[in-house]
Amino acid sequence: MQIVKPKAKKRTKPAQPKASVQLSAKAHAVRRRILAEWELTDAQVILLDRALSYSDLADRYQAVLDAEGLTMVNEQSGAARPHPALAALKLARGNFLTAWRMLELRDEAARAKPGRPVPSYPGALR
Repeated sequence: MQIVKPKAKKRTKPAQPKASVQLSAKAHAVRRRILAEWELTDAQVILLDRALSYSDLADRYQAVLDAEGLTMVNEQSGAARPHPALAALKLARGNFLTAWRMLELRDEAARAKPGRPVPSYPGALR
């Protein structure tokens, strides 16, 4: 009777999960880089996709504001008012920042020392 060793399985890089939302090319590049550098849970991947979709949405609102301006003029009264995309841009940016903070993507070495960093320029007070 011969002992047969099982064939070694080839180690392959785990496939990156597919984005749950439509993302721009810029957002896909950020997503690929983060997934390559960090080990995220399934919930964090979904949160990352949501954050990047809010970033894309903010970029679209910014493009509208760049094209149409920050204010709109009422044709009847002639009064100027803020463009409605301003409020939407503020909301999209706020949602992006909230989702991004919830991901907690921080470098452990940067968090090792509590308090303010020590200034390194000559003549600094210590």
